[in-house]
Amino acid sequence: MRVARTSRAKEAYSVQTRLRAGYDGVIYDVQVFRRGNLLSSWSFTSEDQAESFRARLLEDLEDLSIEGFEEKYSLPQSHEAT
Repeated sequence: MRVARTSRAKEAYSVQTRLRAGYDGVIYDVQVFRRGNLLSSWSFTSEDQAESFRARLLEDLEDLSIEGFEEKYSLPQSHEAT
């Protein structure tokens, strides 16, 4: 069986922003998922910072290969069969 990797990061990953209560207000968690599993999360107290980081993640999903995205954000390597 031959194992191939999807070439574009957006085909393997998704990004969500979740809100939760913090001591001094809202905390914004920007999360990266692969196949429904949470791989990484970054927390921000500023909505602007969270949205800026999320926008950068989404841009990188469009522009980077899976390998490039995994390397840039220190994610575990995927080994998806197609």
